[in-house]
Amino acid sequence: MLKLKNLLILFFLIEIKTAVLVNSITDISFSIDSNVNGCYNTLKGKGYGLIQGNIRKGVGGKTCTLGIKRFFNTNKEAITNIIGTVSGSNQPQKIKEDGIEYTLITDNRNNGDIHKGSGGNYLHFYYTKDKKAGKPITDISVGSYDHALNCEMEVVKHSKKSERTGDLDINTGRAKPFNYIFYF
Repeated sequence: MLKLKNLLILFFLIEIKTAVLVNSITDISFSIDSNVNGCYNTLKGKGYGLIQGNIRKGVGGKTCTLGIKRFFNTNKEAITNIIGTVSGSNQPQKIKEDGIEYTLITDNRNNGDIHKGSGGNYLHFYYTKDKKAGKPITDISVGSYDHALNCEMEVVKHSKKSERTGDLDINTGRAKPFNYIFYF
């Protein structure tokens, strides 16, 4: 009986060691509305938690907020990377970059343009759950470079399909200060 108990304990410890559990982000969306409360209600109604207030502050047009869904899991469904494009209005639902498939992040009307209605450049974000793209994302924030440096977070980059390169400024072509999406 003691051998069986020890064997079960050993099996349990092996399972714990191999299954790294994290509270990872499994879905991202955004909402565009006349105010933050309208965005929040739309996202909350679909099961999303609000990341922060208006990410288009200073850009003009309606309010835009990001929402995320989290799941305490073994990284199977976790988002591992986010990229963005500044290009034309008609972006595909899926793109491939470096052999990895990315899915367009859309709002409550299946629109992918974060700047829709603001007069700014067309701005689209894509995510992937492919483990080759990185480790599971556990937090997302929006802010200035100082914010990212203090938190040691990654900055969302332009896709190779974008008209630009480097770190992707949310306010691109519209306003200052520069605003970025960060994650770790």
